[in-house]
Amino acid sequence: MGNQLLGKENFRVKTVALKEVSNYYQAANIFILASLSEGLPRVLLEAMSYGLPCLAHEYAIARYVLGEQGYFANFEMSGTLADLLNRLILGNNESHQIQRHHSIYERFSWDKLFPSYVEMIQRCITFTI
Repeated sequence: MGNQLLGKENFRVKTVALKEVSNYYQAANIFILASLSEGLPRVLLEAMSYGLPCLAHEYAIARYVLGEQGYFANFEMSGTLADLLNRLILGNNESHQIQRHHSIYERFSWDKLFPSYVEMIQRCITFTI
């Protein structure tokens, strides 16, 4: 379908080494996760950490990860992703780059989660003794 709609030279689907992933986020203007559900979509965390505006299907986990900084639509309905993308492109969202990064950092960075993990492990140790 990509070949038909976009032309073979206008898109890529590939796997890249972990050390190359940041290059793709830095080159991107927008990130779209088109899947209809995920357990915990790490790619949304990564994309937001680079300050990218993220578009996702409307479901609870995507809402949890992206919070108020995300862009959501029902991707099961024809044309909703295109409409959402058009609204984003027409709006000025560059000023929100720092807020997107900050939102993810405050909720998901190791710096912020480390104390909670230590507490959880200590409670598990206490519980099993």
